[in-house]
Amino acid sequence: DEGIPVTLSTDDPPFFGTDLNREYRRAHDEVGLSLDEIWQLDLNGLRHGLAETGLRRKLMREFEEEGKKLLEQTGLPPPGSARA
Repeated sequence: DEGIPVTLSTDDPPFFGTDLNREYRRAHDEVGLSLDEIWQLDLNGLRHGLAETGLRRKLMREFEEEGKKLLEQTGLPPPGSARA
């Protein structure tokens, strides 16, 4: 709400006994994040990661393309379409 980019990641999976898939599931089931909000978390990670700009842009394009394919396969609405 304050415009601060937030991401979801794992710091030390073996130590904390988790992995990224589990953390996404918990973000949805326990915190109540919507698919749109989780999508934004992913984009934030790509936008604000430590990789060089060209690589981040390439990864964002690939993420968007694969996301579109997944949405077509599942019939889910595109992120942001629920906002009106």
